[in-house]
This record gives sequence, structure tokens and C-alpha cells, in this order.
Amino acid sequence: MLRWDGFGRSLGFAALAALGVPVATTFGAPLLGSVTSAELYLVAVAGVYVAGLCPGRSRRVAALAMATLAGLVLAALPLGLAGTALGAAGIVAVGRSGIAWRQPGLRGPAIEALLGGAGLLVASVLATGGLLALCLAVWGYFLVQSAYFLIGGRAPRRDAPARDPFEVARARLERLLEEDPDPSR
Repeated sequence: MLRWDGFGRSLGFAALAALGVPVATTFGAPLLGSVTSAELYLVAVAGVYVAGLCPGRSRRVAALAMATLAGLVLAALPLGLAGTALGAAGIVAVGRSGIAWRQPGLRGPAIEALLGGAGLLVASVLATGGLLALCLAVWGYFLVQSAYFLIGGRAPRRDAPARDPFEVARARLERLLEEDPDPSR
């Protein structure tokens, strides 16, 4: 699975997410209507973004499960495009600071409130109407979310000491050498 767990990759995701809006609304409009297809696209792209941020397979599965459950709830409620965008921003916030990288204390909620609010503000300014405006709004939102990596959202925990790669390899080799290859003895 593609990963966007860095500033540059997150910027690339923002561009791809914006380019996907016309595709989703064009092909989804005959079946669901243009607004409903745009709402479903916002929820789906939020889930894909969070899954791409996760460092491991188990967290990726948890993030996709959370995004799917939240997406089903959002799809069932008549919120409109603005309400669905707010719900998708909640998926990003919970998934990033709650599942992908668990932040200690109030650091996660503070970062997510700041970036979520700023992203939604930028998106609301850019979404003045029409398909191009919706593309710009999606791009602007994820552009602001890319700042997560610039402000140190993924800072390592202070209580975990940094391990030298050589020492990690040496310890692994010692464990392998200490194992008894013949369990019948």
C-alpha cells in the first residue's frame, strides 16, 4: 500500500485527492447524484489518507475499520456536503492521532484541533461553488494537513531511548545463536 507519512508524500496525496474529485463525481453522479458522490468521495479519501499514514499493518486495518464505520454513519445521516466534510475531518483527526500515531497527553487533540480547524477554514474559503472549487477545497484541506509533519506531529516519545541499529542487529543475532536448533536434546 502506498504511504504518505511525510511532508512531500502528503503533498502528493493532496494533489491526487483533488484530482480524484472530478472522476468520482462524474462517474458517481448518474448513480447517486453529484452531491452524494462527492460526500462519499470525501469520506473515502479521508479513510485512505489515514490508512496510508499508519506505520504497520495492524494499525492500517484498525484505521480502515474505523473509517469504514464512521463513513457508514456519515452516509446514513442527512448532513449535506459541509457536514460530511466535517465528519471526514474527524476521521482524519481520530485516525492520525488516535490510531496511526498515539500522542501523549493533550498533544494529539491540540494538533488535530489546530490543523483540522485550519484545514476546514481553508476548504470553506476555497469551496465557493462548482466542481473546480470543490477540487481546490479538497486540495487546500489536505495541504494544511501536510503541515502535521512540519510541526513535529510525529515526534518520538521521550521515554523510549533511541536504539543503535548495530546493537539491535547484535541482540537479534545473539538470540538466534542462543536458540537450540535440536529440541530433542
